[in-house]
Parts: sequence; C-alpha cells; structure tokens
Amino acid sequence: MTGGPPAAVTAGAGTVPASAARAVSAADALGLRAGDLVAALVVEDLGGGAGIVDLQGKLFRAVYPDGLGAGARVTLRVEGTGPPLLLRVPEAGEEALLRVARPPATGLVQAVRGLLAAAEDPALGPELKTLLDGTELLRLPADPARLAPALARLIAKSGVFHEAALARGEVPGDVKSLALRLLSSPAEPAVTRLAEALLGHVEAYQARSVLEGAVVVPFVLPWAGESVPGEWIVDERSGAGDGGEAVAGALRVRLDLPRLGPVEVALRWGPAGNAVRLRLAGAGLDAVTGRLTELENALTEDAGVRLLELRAEPLSRAPAQSSPSLLEVLA
Repeated sequence: MTGGPPAAVTAGAGTVPASAARAVSAADALGLRAGDLVAALVVEDLGGGAGIVDLQGKLFRAVYPDGLGAGARVTLRVEGTGPPLLLRVPEAGEEALLRVARPPATGLVQAVRGLLAAAEDPALGPELKTLLDGTELLRLPADPARLAPALARLIAKSGVFHEAALARGEVPGDVKSLALRLLSSPAEPAVTRLAEALLGHVEAYQARSVLEGAVVVPFVLPWAGESVPGEWIVDERSGAGDGGEAVAGALRVRLDLPRLGPVEVALRWGPAGNAVRLRLAGAGLDAVTGRLTELENALTEDAGVRLLELRAEPLSRAPAQSSPSLLEVLA
C-alpha cells in the first residue's frame, strides 16, 4: 500500500482534572500499547477539527483530521502511547484489514494457557494433547538454553506465513493449522472457543503485518510462573548466508513484564557485531540501567555475543508534530 503520511488522532484525558491527566496518561487509562487497535466514536464535533471522542467507553477531547465528524465510527491503531496518545486513522482501503486485525475478546495468553490446560485433562482434550505433543508449538520451555531454538521454531510456525506456505505447496504444520484442525474436530465447547480465539489472534497478526509492512509474530513466554505476552517484529533483513540466514538485520521484541512493565528490545546485527537497545518506562528503566554491566558480561563472556553497543533508554514516546493530521491535545 502506498500513500502520504498516515493520518492520526491525538487524544488527551480531557474528561479528568489536569492533575490526574498528568499522573495517568490516556494510554495507561485504556491499557493500550503501540500497535493495538481501538474502536472510536466521535460523540461531539466542537469545530476546528476538535471534538469529544469515545474510546473504549471513556470520553476524551481530541483533535482529528478532516473527514471525521459527529457520529463517525472508525477503528484506529496506536502509533504512540505518548503522552499524547497518537492513533492512526486508516487510509482508503485499509478499513477491511483493520476489522480483521482487531483481536478477539479472549486474550492470546488466556487462549494459549486454556488450550494447554485442556490438553492435560483426559475428559477434555485427548485429541488436543496429541496435536500439541506432535507440534510443540505453544508450549515454550522456561529453560533459557532451550528457549531460543523453540522461539525460532515458533516464529517460523506462528501461522503468520500460513498462506505463503500453502502457495508453495507445503504443509504448514503451524499454529493456524492447529487451530483449524481443532475447529474441524468434535470438541468440548470450551475448547472450541479457545481454538476460535487462537485462530482470531493469528489472523489479526497477519493483518497487522500487512498494515505495518513488517512481519509481526505473537508469542506467550513462560516467566517466573507467569505467562507473558510478547511480539517479535522483523524490521529489516539484508542478504543471505550459506545456510540461508540473514547476513544483517534488525528486529524488535516487545514484552509486558510483571515487574518491569512494557519493555522493547531493539536488536541490530551484522558482520561487525551486534547492537542492543533496551527501552523501558519509569522504574523499569532505573532498575535495568543499574545492571547494564552485569548484562554486558552475561552477553559477551557467558553467551559469546560480539557486542558493539548495549544501551538502556526511555521507551519511545512519539512527540506531537506540526501536521494537519498529527496534533497535540491539551487536557
């Protein structure tokens, strides 16, 4: 898809006192992260491109581009959590993709954990257990030594590439295939609902990958007895080595950790070595900054990584820009 700069809505917590708005951002109040989708309704047009917008049942004062007015309903994608919160308005032809890209109400973590639990219940999941034992796709190991190859396998078999594999005449054997097989087999209603949710999440990530122009793969990571949602975003690949691996590239890993909060790890690698940037917010940034030397030693001495750069910095906050379609809203 081509076109000009993406249009966006900038929302501020205009319905709460200014002091509260400074303490709790609109993104925090709504639980939004970069890349998330949110349904918007323009409740009132105040003129001059400004109005009152309903986001997830909460009212915000917003400035939006031409084409939206009172009564307009549109699905928006989070460009930056701010403050201010930046929401991208779909360009012509993107609305259908955005409808597909909206994830199911049942979260991915809930769907994965539910299916794994059902597989252990002889009354619920004998076929599911067979399928999972045969694929080992959803059950990521907690052991760091086994996690890397398991993640590599999951990314290739995430379901995001399902149709591409079919077009090449391959049998995908991926997460989407697993969900489709579960839905075609007799199963308890609870298992069927979980399989529907899993399929919905895979297809939402397929649509997001098209919208963002980069491969976005979801995963659920075991972490200290909890299940942490994550995303793997392939930003760039350059050339191929003898084994078909990328000679150079860049990717990002997003996690929502229990104690550190949202974390983004930006990796860039090439023949000269590797650069790692850790992006965190608030107390998480302080906690990691104090242990960078320990992390550097673990990467270079223990793991043998050729490290060019290791840096901790604030989680990216997209600034307001002077643009007719990307504006800042005062509380």
